[in-house]
Amino acid sequence: MAKKATAKTETAKPMGGQNYTVLARRYRPQQFDDLIGQEPIAQALKNAITANRIAHAYLFTGVRGVGKTSTARILAKSLNCVNGPTITPCNECSSCKAISIGEDIDVLEIDGASNRGIDNIRELRGNTQYRPQSSRFKIYIIDEVHMLSKEAFNALLKTLEEPPPHVKFIFATTDVHKIPITILSRCQRFDLSGIPRESIQQRLNGIVKAEGHSAEEAALQLIARRAGGSMRDAQSLMDQALAFSQGSLSLDLVQKLLGLSNDEDSSNLVLAILKRDCSGALKALHHCLDKSVQLAELLDQWMELWRQLLLRVTLGDVPEVKDLCEADLKPFQSALSGWNAEAMMAGLDVLITTRTRLRSTGQTQVLMELAVIRLCRLADLLPVSEIAKQLEGMAKGAARGGSMTGASRGTALSIAKPIPAPSTSRLISELPALAKIELIPPQQHEVVWAALLEQLGNQSQIRFQLERAVRTSFQPPTALLVSFPPGCESSRDYCSDANRCAKLEEMLKKITGESVALRFDIANDMETKAFVPKAVQQRMDVMSVPLAKAVVEQLGGQLVHMDEGFGQKTGT
Repeated sequence: MAKKATAKTETAKPMGGQNYTVLARRYRPQQFDDLIGQEPIAQALKNAITANRIAHAYLFTGVRGVGKTSTARILAKSLNCVNGPTITPCNECSSCKAISIGEDIDVLEIDGASNRGIDNIRELRGNTQYRPQSSRFKIYIIDEVHMLSKEAFNALLKTLEEPPPHVKFIFATTDVHKIPITILSRCQRFDLSGIPRESIQQRLNGIVKAEGHSAEEAALQLIARRAGGSMRDAQSLMDQALAFSQGSLSLDLVQKLLGLSNDEDSSNLVLAILKRDCSGALKALHHCLDKSVQLAELLDQWMELWRQLLLRVTLGDVPEVKDLCEADLKPFQSALSGWNAEAMMAGLDVLITTRTRLRSTGQTQVLMELAVIRLCRLADLLPVSEIAKQLEGMAKGAARGGSMTGASRGTALSIAKPIPAPSTSRLISELPALAKIELIPPQQHEVVWAALLEQLGNQSQIRFQLERAVRTSFQPPTALLVSFPPGCESSRDYCSDANRCAKLEEMLKKITGESVALRFDIANDMETKAFVPKAVQQRMDVMSVPLAKAVVEQLGGQLVHMDEGFGQKTGT
């Protein structure tokens, strides 16, 4: 008897979290007027229902958590409500209640990721011929529709264009660009935008009060900012924060929950960078690391503050910009005086690059320290526009045969007249008369050239210039012709120097056992297209940039490094 009583007592007391429903589900919008941040779309759908202009297919697209599925359910309830079609579903009839929880037999919610095959779509097409069992319309809501296969999309085309009058399609996706245009043209498309922070914060404030808790305004602002325009993300963070805080939500608790540094620590870090105090900035960074702050979260905070400072430098005092908070930016006003928009943009690019690299490396602290050091040195860099102006002025000075003084930082820059390159005719006239010596076999040309480059060593400037060549060939009597692509005249001139030629010819004699004379020229465009290597083509692409060409010609610069993937097209 005692055992039975104990078992009965345990059964009568379920675990505390057994029946708990998360905030994102409990506070899901149930009417068009409840859609926050999507008022234009809600109004368009209400007008269509009122005017009886209901389309047979709708497509809702947008980032996660902005209300795509909620809008689809509200539209389904509006069409199938016992009082419908109506713009205000009652949420009391059996149809409305079943749709709200996703269990209506006439409103089928299909996951496009797990039902993406052609067989699934064939089954769907076969079911469309049957009328709804208890509702006005049979409605198919396909979430993440972009996951359907190409064959599945093709199988859906005819049914989607001319469905039975009792069938409606509602699609939702986060990647609309992956949907074939043939599908898009058969749907009414609605793009749901990200929800403004102020709207998210107001909604969170209402949820906190409805839950019987309290929260600091700064804490709600932080959660709204971290949500990134997604109401569902904000409600999920709120769920975590309320559980962590046990009813009273403060800014400090939210920062600890998210692994964020407090505003003072992040402000000290950015302020030290603006003052170009590299030592102080590194100390501020290590101070944050000592508190076990998540580096990715710290970098996101850093980027957001830097973005606001960039807007301040670029726009000045513009009160219409809501993202700019005067109280937050006031401590940085004096330090910003030595920074221009170009330097601030370069700094934001450094932060974005660092954020991307954090995902693919375990040396996260090293990346953060490198970012701090680079940012501290950014203010000393000249803007590209100023460099271009200097180069233009220097080119004009060189054309007059004189020199020009640089305007930047009081540095005098002068251009010397370029040394004329040895003419091809002079090189030919100096070739030794070696007509009787047997020519090097053609199959050995590449071997000889590779051996020459190897002897020069990896760090040799001569080798760097010779690697720009697009073709080498031996010609009688025993002359090695080295052809450079158009735009590499500086490489030809560099290698044509008499002392360098003598050194190379001496190396060739040791390799081949014969005296070989060197000739350098520029290949024509037609020849270049036939055999130009990829690396050389990339160098040619660089030299086609006017600024890069001006640097090489006017300053005697050399191209020493290209980022991997330069010139490659990205995107779809």
